[in-house]
Amino acid sequence: GFYFNHGTHVAGIVAAANNSFGVIGVAPEAEIVAVKVLSEYDGSGEFSWINAGIVYAADNGADVINMSLGATFNRNGFYLDENDNLQKIPAVYIQNIILAQQRAVNYAFRKGAVIVTSAGNEGSNFDGNASTFKIPAELQNVIAVSATAPYYFYDYLMGGIMPNLDIPASYTDFGRSLVAIAAPGGDYASYPLPNYYFDYVFSTIPGGWGFSAGTSMASPHVAG
Repeated sequence: GFYFNHGTHVAGIVAAANNSFGVIGVAPEAEIVAVKVLSEYDGSGEFSWINAGIVYAADNGADVINMSLGATFNRNGFYLDENDNLQKIPAVYIQNIILAQQRAVNYAFRKGAVIVTSAGNEGSNFDGNASTFKIPAELQNVIAVSATAPYYFYDYLMGGIMPNLDIPASYTDFGRSLVAIAAPGGDYASYPLPNYYFDYVFSTIPGGWGFSAGTSMASPHVAG
C-alpha cells in the first residue's frame, strides 16, 4: 500500500537541500537525525516509544527536537469510544502518562535541546479549558506551535493581489495558555475551489514532493 510518510514531509520543511531543485527547507544546512517513534501505517504508537525517542535524541546531542504529534486527554478519564459509548480510564493512568513524558522532555531540556511540538488540529480553544490536557504541547519546556495559512492563495495571486498569509488555520488549536508561536501550516478551508491545494504546505515525500496541511507542518518551520 501507499503510505504518505508524514515524517518525510516534516523533515523536508526543516532541512530540504538548497540544490535549486524541488523545495528548500528552512535550515538546509541542518543535520537531520530521524528518530522513528510511531507506526508508518496509521501514525499510532505507545507513549513510551515517544519518550524513548526524546531520550535517544538528547543522548545523541540533538540541538532541536521536533514532535509533529500529540494526543488530548480528558483529565477525569472519561472518553467516547468508536461506538460513542462512554468509557473511563483511571485518572491516575493519565497522570502517569503525562508525568512520564514530562520527565523525558525535562531530560532533553537539561541536555540543551530545544523541544518544538505541534499545537494540534482539533480547532479547540485551550484557554479556560482545564478539563483537557494536550500532550506534549501543554508540557513544560516545550514550544507549542499553532498554524497559519492563506485563503485561496492561487486566486489572489492570479488577480495580482498579495494574499494574507497569516490567517489562523481553520483547524488549529489555539489559546495563549497552549501556544507559544504560530507558523505556516497550510489549510483546506478554500476546498472545493479550484487549486485549493496551493493553500497547503509543499514539501518532500518519498520519491518526490507533495502538499499537506496541519500544525504538523507548522512545528518544523519553527524547529528549522
